[in-house]
Amino acid sequence: MQTEEWSFLGSIPGRWEGVSFTSAVPTKDGLLIKTEKDGRMFRTPQFTFPVDAMRFTLNAPETFQVKFLWNIPGTSPEDMVELPFYVVGTGKEEIVELPLANYREWNAATQRIGLMLPAGTELLLKKMEFLHWNFAEKILYGFRSFWMTDGFRPYTINFLWGPRITANPIANAKMFHSIPPRGWSAFRFLYPLLFLAGAGIFVTYKKNRGPTIVRTQPLFCFLMVCFGLWLLLDIRMGMEYVGYAVKDYETYIAAEPGKRTFRDRNNFNDFVDAALPHIRKRNTYLFMSGQRWPYLGAMRYLTYPSVPLDPGAETDAVDTVVVYERPDITVNGAGELMYLDQKLSTPGTVLLRFGNDSFVFRMNL
Repeated sequence: MQTEEWSFLGSIPGRWEGVSFTSAVPTKDGLLIKTEKDGRMFRTPQFTFPVDAMRFTLNAPETFQVKFLWNIPGTSPEDMVELPFYVVGTGKEEIVELPLANYREWNAATQRIGLMLPAGTELLLKKMEFLHWNFAEKILYGFRSFWMTDGFRPYTINFLWGPRITANPIANAKMFHSIPPRGWSAFRFLYPLLFLAGAGIFVTYKKNRGPTIVRTQPLFCFLMVCFGLWLLLDIRMGMEYVGYAVKDYETYIAAEPGKRTFRDRNNFNDFVDAALPHIRKRNTYLFMSGQRWPYLGAMRYLTYPSVPLDPGAETDAVDTVVVYERPDITVNGAGELMYLDQKLSTPGTVLLRFGNDSFVFRMNL
């Protein structure tokens, strides 16, 4: 593995061109960049190896989107390819990794790279690293990627992506973070392997056949190769389904009530179980969640005959509000339900607290 590191701790590595930044000040902790309008910074790299991936070490107080830029050789210097990524913005140091080799637009021979920051942002850039893995390492990570599986998603019941091949640990970790997943289908390698096996068997048979050779022997050998590859794929796909079942058992079936999580719904089912005693005696209740699907439909099923209502429905006769994962919905000191700074209800009581952003509220009528 080869690495080139650009550290911004106390100084600026190389010659950078800044455009439209409000300020860009080198500090002992990194390059502190502030923008009032969209700003960019550029530099000419001189990589001594083909870059496969890169890593940013940074710090930001808020979430925003950054774009990594590069110029394709032979095009205008102002013609830049944009690869957007998000900074979480927790106020603590974070690491962002980009599997550049996964994008066919990437060219390690680029003569210009840069960053674009949106207006009104602040970023402390600490370090940029450019990484390359040798051929043997890529074979190893490609083998590992074959056995990596997707998470259980809504489409899994009908469709699986199957094995994908990527060639470095950063690409492996991010393989199923996008749809479709990054990387080559394993069949790009298995079909040529099957063709080469068939050709080799045929040539060997032609060169060595004699009166004792049974004519079905080459066909039998080829079918055995087909069976071996089929068995390999069957094991891989079987492991994916078994893995989903094992995870469901460990995180939901065998877990203690109150600590259970279920696939992409997290602790929703435990929340409903805890909220049911406060809902059962109501014909209707108002349900407010961070996203409508799949939670509203699940509430209709799990709390029947009590019926959840959308915030947009007629709710004048409703006195119970069920809130799930809505940090923007709170109860103020007067006991009133609030959406940010807007009052939503008359005073009431919180009947159930479930985590920081989920609760059951009942108005005092």
